[in-house]
Amino acid sequence: MYIFSIYIVFMQFKVSKKIFAHIDCDCFFASCEILRNPFLKNKHVCVGSEIIIACSYSAKALWIKTWTPIWEAKKILWNNAYFFSPDHNYYIEISEKLMNYLSYNTLCIEPFSIDEAFCEITWLPELYKLDLFNYLKLLQKDILKNIWIPVSIWVSNTKIKAKIYSKINKPYGIYINFFKEKDLFESLPISFIPFIWRSYQEKLKYKAKTIYDFISLWFWELKKTIWKNATDLWLELVWVNIFVVKKSPQAKSLSKTRSFNNKKTSDYFFLEKQLIKNFDKIYEELTENNFEIKKVAIMLRDVKFRVYLY
Repeated sequence: MYIFSIYIVFMQFKVSKKIFAHIDCDCFFASCEILRNPFLKNKHVCVGSEIIIACSYSAKALWIKTWTPIWEAKKILWNNAYFFSPDHNYYIEISEKLMNYLSYNTLCIEPFSIDEAFCEITWLPELYKLDLFNYLKLLQKDILKNIWIPVSIWVSNTKIKAKIYSKINKPYGIYINFFKEKDLFESLPISFIPFIWRSYQEKLKYKAKTIYDFISLWFWELKKTIWKNATDLWLELVWVNIFVVKKSPQAKSLSKTRSFNNKKTSDYFFLEKQLIKNFDKIYEELTENNFEIKKVAIMLRDVKFRVYLY
């Protein structure tokens, strides 16, 4: 005689009634250089040593992008641009001023990187007797007045959704979305979801192409496919506040990128030599800062600007 037992698990999640703002500086490194030298305002400002790591929106309008080699940017912009080597100590100083401002003027702050943070603002508009949009405009203007750095703000009832909206209405923009999400999520690819890396996208490519497809997947199917990372994101996207930013006083990662300048090559030994140089420099910084290695990624870009990540 066999006895079969069936267990049905019911999950009840609490819908978030909080309001989170994702505050992100506009072209942070370039904005810092403009803050240091106001003459640069409305000029083409580029920051980088051998490749562009940040540039002003006027330069972006001329197809200058992150990872564009310096020599190529100079070719496009001619003598109409100003180039600066990164001054990370100065950028950290400005970042600390911004984070201190946000810690005093919002309910809770979770820094996400040097130039962005999540802030809870649930009942602050009511405190100032303003609706949400006008409160955000006040906050945005006050940051510009006190820190002299322009920011964009996106708002939702979970942090991950606020982060997703960061692709919308920038620079110096504000975007609020609580209820009209379906149409937007049907138009955005799954790659817009933070932390859904390419390996995860490959696993889900036949099941979810858009954010809405991702939400439509069964919770337990996601848990089986890509474990807790995906289920936490799924919960955030269906209005459950569960995401916590890991606090660390140190940098999240180290990056060493080199351009070969005007030399375009398929020489295997030359490329190998350049990679070894990068590894040597990263190893020195890891040792100096007492960092541990969790993952090493290699990115190559060919002459057609196609990116290969390993």
